[in-house]
Amino acid sequence: MTFKVDTDRILRILIVMFVFMGCLPLHGMQGREASQFIYMLGTMVLFSLILENIWISLFLCWSVFLFSYYKFITGHSYLMNIFQGCLLYYVVKKVFRREHIRFYVYGLLVFALINLLYSIVQVTGHDFLFASEVTPVLSAENIKNFSTLRGPMVQNLHPSGFLGNDATAGHLYALCVPLLAIYNLWLAPIFLLPLIATKGTINIFAGVVMYLFVLFHRISDKLFSFICATLIICGILFYVYVDRPDTGRFSQWSYTFKDAMTRPFVGWGLDSFRQSDLLHKNFTYGIPQEAARINGKTYAVGAVWDNPHNLLLSLFFEFGLPGLLILGGYFHFLYRRYKQSIKSYEVIGLAGFMLGVFIISLAWFPMFLARFVILIIPVFAMFEKITGAEEG
Repeated sequence: MTFKVDTDRILRILIVMFVFMGCLPLHGMQGREASQFIYMLGTMVLFSLILENIWISLFLCWSVFLFSYYKFITGHSYLMNIFQGCLLYYVVKKVFRREHIRFYVYGLLVFALINLLYSIVQVTGHDFLFASEVTPVLSAENIKNFSTLRGPMVQNLHPSGFLGNDATAGHLYALCVPLLAIYNLWLAPIFLLPLIATKGTINIFAGVVMYLFVLFHRISDKLFSFICATLIICGILFYVYVDRPDTGRFSQWSYTFKDAMTRPFVGWGLDSFRQSDLLHKNFTYGIPQEAARINGKTYAVGAVWDNPHNLLLSLFFEFGLPGLLILGGYFHFLYRRYKQSIKSYEVIGLAGFMLGVFIISLAWFPMFLARFVILIIPVFAMFEKITGAEEG
């Protein structure tokens, strides 16, 4: 016997319930503010019912629950970003079909090329968009005149393009490898070259794995084995002699996991990792200080981690175990779609892109950057669309 859910009927019932829910009081809130929160969260729950993907619907509803559980004191921007991401996902599924993939991929490749060209402008010292003003170091002598202090303008010499960070630019180039491979298999590795300038072992690793993933499906076994061995050797040499990554992140992951285990079900709340002024959390994770000499004086330079730089830990820490389980369910859904699909060049390329996003997310946080996640969401949505029953 097949159990069928009448979604439209449920939506009609919930919309009528709004008439009553909009007047409910919330403890500690003024009536107008309470109505605003009920309206915002209720519409998000309604929208989750038409997303046509149970895992994304669950993630949106779980985010609404966590925001409410922690009494609306943290995570408002997170919740809005999640809702807007779901909206973008939904719209892409509605307006894109297989024949439109080329249009999006070409647009993304052109953006990556323009970003790469502007990176060349930056390293030559002619960045006319992101030059920044140096803020003078505060001291007892100049703090009274801080409002009048002006520092010199300095050029940005980092090859970050329009993305504001070298590593983020590296994410873009790495993820373009499987997309370009859809249309030109042997030209695709060209996007591995700028990764040397942006460094980042995780980007190199992701780019190589994504390219090998595409090759595995499209060339002979002997040729694949030769290319695989060559890329692995080059990757090891880059890791040892060029990047030499800092291992301090591993100890930070250990502390994050231990603290996440103290609240395994509901986590510490949305956007709580970087917060230290919450009622239930008064700590952050410091980065070891370094000494800097400015005008002959030594200053201590320190900072804090604002993200664990690991998607799995981020979800566990802020969303709890249910957040991790929902992510696992979504990835299993994507894997089943890929396994059952016809392995066209588009399907292989988009699957390689998603594999790269997961790899990069193990050591960075592209899913938490609005300027970057807007590039990622359409690919996931298009993959779901073209591997659906209606697309073959």
